[in-house]
Amino acid sequence: MVTSRDVQEIVSKLSSDKAKTREEGIKFLNTWLEGERSIGFCKYLGKKTAELKPDEIPHSETWPFFTNLLIQCASLEISSSSKRRLPKLICAKSLRIVVQHAEDDKFSGKRLPLLAVVKNLFNHICEVLHNDNVPSFQLEYGIILRHLLTVRDYRFQMKRRTYCSESMISTNNL
Repeated sequence: MVTSRDVQEIVSKLSSDKAKTREEGIKFLNTWLEGERSIGFCKYLGKKTAELKPDEIPHSETWPFFTNLLIQCASLEISSSSKRRLPKLICAKSLRIVVQHAEDDKFSGKRLPLLAVVKNLFNHICEVLHNDNVPSFQLEYGIILRHLLTVRDYRFQMKRRTYCSESMISTNNL
C-alpha cells in the first residue's frame, strides 16, 4: 500500500541539492515503478492527478510534478557531467518510465495527465536532443518524444517549427 509518506520520501530525495541523494531518489522511485509495487504506486499518482482541477498547479503526489522533478534531475545531471563522465542514463530511463506509466490508461485516472507539463517536457527533450554532449540520452528521449507525438492534444502544445524539427529527428535517428 502506497502512502503519502512514501511519495514524499521520494520527492525529498529527488529535490536534493546533492547529486548522490538525487541518484538514490531515482533508484528508490524505480523500485516503486517495477513489479507488483508499481500498480499501487501508479494508481495512487493517477488518482491524485485525476483530482487536479484544470488550472491547479500540480502538487507533489501527481504525475506532472514527478515529470517536472525528473526533468530537473536530468538537467542537473547533464550540467554536472563532463567529457570524462557522461550523464547517468538512469535519469533518462526514469523519465521515460514515468511518462509511459502516466500515460497508461490502466493507471492514469485522467485523460492527458501530463498536459500541465508537456510544454516543459518538449522543451527539455528538444534541448537534450540538440545537445551533442548527451548522446546517451537520445534513445530514451526519442522514445518519449515518439510517444508524446502520437497524442494530438500534446502536439498542439509544441511550436510548429519545433514539432517539424523534432518529428524529423525522431523518425530519422531512431
